Amino acid sequence: MPGFLQEVAADLYDRYGDDISSLSVLFPSRRARLFFIDALSGIAERPLWQPRWTTIDELMSEISGLRIGDRVRLVTELYKVYSEFHPESFDKFYFWGEMLLTDFDTIDKYRSTPICFSATWPTSRSWRPTFRI
Repeated sequence: MPGFLQEVAADLYDRYGDDISSLSVLFPSRRARLFFIDALSGIAERPLWQPRWTTIDELMSEISGLRIGDRVRLVTELYKVYSEFHPESFDKFYFWGEMLLTDFDTIDKYRSTPICFSATWPTSRSWRPTFRI
């Protein structure tokens, strides 16, 4: 059974054929684009030009004029704040800092409401979040 991106690639190739390069395609991530191109190359009988493509992050960056920060710099800035409260080396923090940045990005991307929990897990059923961001 073909996957979603394989079906999309087949449908676009059936509709546009070799003229597929005139299209612009929006992907949720670079990874999705790679799978789409792989599916398209399996369908096309000969080499062809790829459609123009962009990701949602790149489109938002282009529209807003804001740029996505460098990951190493963002983790370093996060560590500066973290190290004021916790004596931990940057080497140990880096992995968790990356994970935290990814979590922040996910919360922001899907506009979800994060709930911050207290340091100790509550044991009573009447527990309420300490605060909300």
